[in-house]
Amino acid sequence: MKPSFATIWEWGDEFKDAGRNCEKYISKRWNETIRECVIDVVARKRDEGIYYHITGYTSDSKTAGSLAQDMFDAAFYCGGNVRVEFVTVELFNSIISKDFIYRKAIENVRKEFEEFKQAVASRFISDPKVKEVAEGKKVEFLVESVLLCELEPVCINKLILEANHFNLGALEKFIYTISDGLIKGGLAKKVLGYELHIHTTDLNDLEIEDIGVWKDKAVVRLEWKSLRATSHRTQ
Repeated sequence: MKPSFATIWEWGDEFKDAGRNCEKYISKRWNETIRECVIDVVARKRDEGIYYHITGYTSDSKTAGSLAQDMFDAAFYCGGNVRVEFVTVELFNSIISKDFIYRKAIENVRKEFEEFKQAVASRFISDPKVKEVAEGKKVEFLVESVLLCELEPVCINKLILEANHFNLGALEKFIYTISDGLIKGGLAKKVLGYELHIHTTDLNDLEIEDIGVWKDKAVVRLEWKSLRATSHRTQ
């Protein structure tokens, strides 16, 4: 049996429909072969351009609707200036959450990020496009990365946060705000750890997308070529 997947809420629906629609979907699709339900809330912090997911994994069909609503409320009300894009539900015949473990200390994640930034700088500082505008200026390279956070859940199998941005400090601050809201809302007990995800270690997959120049600073924004190609194919 193939996994069962549906979008149960999207921008424009009533806020309380997230839980109600999840309950309706579960009541129709759940059967004795289902082992785990994955609820994914996808949202965007509009003023900072941070895209993020709150993903909950549960094997209890009776509480899936309330879980979906609680996750939606946390995404919307804890983030500040947030737009929830959509909420999805996927049913699996196995426990897939056991494979997702993100438990590094944040200090280790920061170190990994700094090492990555240094590698990017070494790769692009001599690029003709950068050299043309960066002489005598401080140069900052921006590459989108993903910060994952695993929380110790209450009454469900697993709870994961995922956020995308160019600035690790902004990601840390935002993840802390959302995780604190999940803990205060009774969905989680504490943060278990983090993981930094870089699209690939192949820096040749990066290319310069844009360069912003100020009096004493140049900001070089880089893009993953393979991600761009994928997004174009799916449009």
